[in-house]
Amino acid sequence: MKKFAALFVLLVALLLALPGYIGYQAEGRYKGLLEQSAQGELRLTGHSYRRGWFDSEAQTEFTIDLPPGPDGLDEAPQTLRLTVNSRIVHGPLLPSGGLGLAEIDSSLLLDDEPLFPADYPALIRTILEWNGAGSGQIDLPATVVEATARRPRIDFAGLHGRTRFAAGLDRVEVELEMAGIEARGDADAIFGMGPLRLVSESQRDPSGLMLGTAHVEFDSFTMNDGSETPVLVLRGGSADVENRAVGERVNGRLTYRLDSLEAGGDQFGPAELVLTVENLSARALVELQQALEEVKGLPREQQPMAMMGTLMGIAPALLEADPGFAIERFNLRGPDGEIDGRFRMQSVGLRWSEIGDTRTVLEKIDAEAALRMPESYFRELFAQQAQARLTQELLLRGQAGEESEAPSEEQLQALAQAAAGAQIDSLLSQEVLVRDGETLVTAATLSSGLLSVNGKVIPLPFFEK
Repeated sequence: MKKFAALFVLLVALLLALPGYIGYQAEGRYKGLLEQSAQGELRLTGHSYRRGWFDSEAQTEFTIDLPPGPDGLDEAPQTLRLTVNSRIVHGPLLPSGGLGLAEIDSSLLLDDEPLFPADYPALIRTILEWNGAGSGQIDLPATVVEATARRPRIDFAGLHGRTRFAAGLDRVEVELEMAGIEARGDADAIFGMGPLRLVSESQRDPSGLMLGTAHVEFDSFTMNDGSETPVLVLRGGSADVENRAVGERVNGRLTYRLDSLEAGGDQFGPAELVLTVENLSARALVELQQALEEVKGLPREQQPMAMMGTLMGIAPALLEADPGFAIERFNLRGPDGEIDGRFRMQSVGLRWSEIGDTRTVLEKIDAEAALRMPESYFRELFAQQAQARLTQELLLRGQAGEESEAPSEEQLQALAQAAAGAQIDSLLSQEVLVRDGETLVTAATLSSGLLSVNGKVIPLPFFEK
């Protein structure tokens, strides 16, 4: 009986002590997840942790770097501050059921303001398992976030998602679905996005890179400035990303698709763009990734120069792998017809020490390009370039003190159209462009220093004797 009682007391003591021990383990796992989550423009800038016996509390601050605003908007914020408040319940018994290391429920603040009303039933939950792996769940029901002095009213239709991750985030799977969101001004929606879905799967390869696949799609995206006609309407958009390692090289593929685009009263679509890269040195990409993390800690004005130095440092390793880039397909249907193009370029044995020798570079670059486009689009493109050039010339003459009567807007447009017509005629006579009905066509190849345009060899000055 005494042995049984002693065993019982020991078991109770063990059960009472276990959550405290687990608390230490959970804290380490939680901090590790936060540090590994801080990638790209998301920087971990603050963290506090109050560990209890059966549960703990944590507050973590991330800073999100924003791209520079338009010129003249110096007061625009350069960063956003995201605060994550979490309650961590220690295992082994979890409140939601089952066994595990810890269960974490979180809430979010953006620049110290709650993202949602105080009584909003948001669920942002992470389950940590004993081996460091885990899963996440997010459930944000539909709600209306009223306007404030700093943001418009938000009509949010809800978001649901799940994630699964391995220890050390060496493998991550994500599924997210958002029913829709609209930002509203005084009367109409400023922008709106219809149902959106994201599925991604990535895994860390032996070099340390996270590689995998991702798919995102949306039904509609609309931007409005208050006029009767929306500024921009996109329908049926999707993007697919795939990158994988082949030996010590990394290949990638990015595909964009769009059912339709409405802008300025014109409708375009469907459209498709396929970009590929191949033979990127995994070692160089890892070095670039590490350098980018270091650059993020520098003042913003120093970052461009630091980035340039980083790229110059890894360029030799990148070239040694004979990298290639291609626009495998660009296709867009517009009001005047269809645009179809492709482009491919790859270095063959080119080394960084040879970059300054133009002839050697041309000999060690293989490239090809082709484009079919309605003549009206060529004419419009050349006219825009001519009008910009004429406007710049008039500005320089005025600055030089030359007195001349400035042409009207109509005269300027007429001059630009005439210049565009002359440019097209010149390219046709040189057979750089070939007319096929109402479409203009061109195709070019560069191989071993030999340039061919529409089947006609074009001598390059670097190879002339």
